[in-house]
Amino acid sequence: MDISAVFSVVKKVLLDERVIAAVIAVVVYLDFVRYVQRYHKKPPKLRTVRKTAVPAAAPGKKEGNASSEDTTGNGQPDAADTSEQEEKPHSGSTGTKK
Repeated sequence: MDISAVFSVVKKVLLDERVIAAVIAVVVYLDFVRYVQRYHKKPPKLRTVRKTAVPAAAPGKKEGNASSEDTTGNGQPDAADTSEQEEKPHSGSTGTKK
């Protein structure tokens, strides 16, 4: 069998309708398998919670004033002043090991 006869047979095989249909079916199947393998569900949309606006400080208040820290009259600072407070360690922990 010479080379021209081999090319003739290969050409007839590759151009056969059944071979073309089988190749298309395999490509579609592999594409579907790849899609299923890489599929990820989209996470649900997060619901945004609207926060209420923080009231602005009174124009007459000054931050350096000692009376501004104790405006409730009970020895506790305002809720608005909590961001200015320093964090204190718990009374039971000293931060050192014995």
